[in-house]
Amino acid sequence: MFTDITSLSDVFGKIRAQIDENSDEILQKLLQITPEEATKESYERAIGDINNIILSETSPFLDELMEAAENSYINPEEVKEEVLNILIPEIVELQAQVNESNRKLWEKALSKDNLTEEEVKQFEILDKFLSLEANLLGIMVENRDFNTIEELIGYFLLLLLRVLKIVEEERDLAELEKDFKIVAEKIKSLNPEPRTIDDYFIDELLED
Repeated sequence: MFTDITSLSDVFGKIRAQIDENSDEILQKLLQITPEEATKESYERAIGDINNIILSETSPFLDELMEAAENSYINPEEVKEEVLNILIPEIVELQAQVNESNRKLWEKALSKDNLTEEEVKQFEILDKFLSLEANLLGIMVENRDFNTIEELIGYFLLLLLRVLKIVEEERDLAELEKDFKIVAEKIKSLNPEPRTIDDYFIDELLED
């Protein structure tokens, strides 16, 4: 019998361990359903497939999570808040890792005296990719609700998978410009009015 919120944290720990243990297998499954070309329709379809794969991998623990929530001595709103207290720090940490990757990308670019035209193009594309990923995570943290996390986490994962697929197949990174517009449109639908520099960056992507 679960009696306190520590049980929720324990179950989330099991879910994370399960994903970590099977990460290579899960990644291959995800890459198999990653679309060859980016369209709104292919994104929506693939995000649905991603959700199904993640649910399949974690379903035994999700039942345990539901039981933990039902048997805790806190009301449903408190359960939601405790789950967010577990999820949000994980998202903040991931955002910090993305920002650090982008910092290193800029550091590497600035350390070279003469970048070729191709190197400049690759840098700009990777900068857009990392900036979008950080933006998605930032909105999840700022809004701090399940609906936003559920809406955006699929876009975060699929954009990453598209990059991995294109790199693995040695294709042109310029293909990602279509992805950037799709993701930017999704972000714009949640934040229609620019409030920060990042929001203006989204507008610029949509204007290109």
